[in-house]
Amino acid sequence: MKKISIVIPMYNEHEIANMCYKRINEVIKQLNNYEYEIIFINDGSKDKTLPILEEIASQDNTVKVISFSRNFGHEAAMIAGIDYSSGDGIVCMDADLQHPVECIPQILDTFNQGYEVISMVRTANKSAGFVKNLTSGLFYKILNKISEVHFEENASDFFAITKKPAEVLKKHFRETSRFLRAYVQSIGFKKTTIEYEAHDRAAGESKYS
Repeated sequence: MKKISIVIPMYNEHEIANMCYKRINEVIKQLNNYEYEIIFINDGSKDKTLPILEEIASQDNTVKVISFSRNFGHEAAMIAGIDYSSGDGIVCMDADLQHPVECIPQILDTFNQGYEVISMVRTANKSAGFVKNLTSGLFYKILNKISEVHFEENASDFFAITKKPAEVLKKHFRETSRFLRAYVQSIGFKKTTIEYEAHDRAAGESKYS
């Protein structure tokens, strides 16, 4: 594991774009013996997200910006980031810093133990509220009853994969409607989980439904 790619979709996130970049940069700059790239996907934002990302990229050659002509959705943005990644390991996470960037060193340690798919599993999501947590739990219980593959409950869009499963996602699973957090658990390879507690959103409200 020599290079890590951090993939971050953004949709109307001008309030937290700089904050997200600075926090991630602080963590990955401390990693010894690793190259890295940060891939921001501007998912058709209508605010100042794209100019902010372009300014960041103009000052930091480790930053790539992919910009959609319109809003295609969170899943499409993540798969685009995976398509353009060049790292030996890829970490997909949200821009709002609810996914703790402090987990990145632990993810790298887990990769180096031989795991190729890492599902990040929430131990708490206080901001989601009772109803959302309840329906999320029911969803996974039903899914596991009808599927041959066991899916981790509370697995999130915060996950990490190595090059091999990334190639599978690049060549297959190209449907318009995707469920990446489930796909990465079903494509084989040695997999594991890491638990984390979701942080409060850095600012504003999520623009994704």
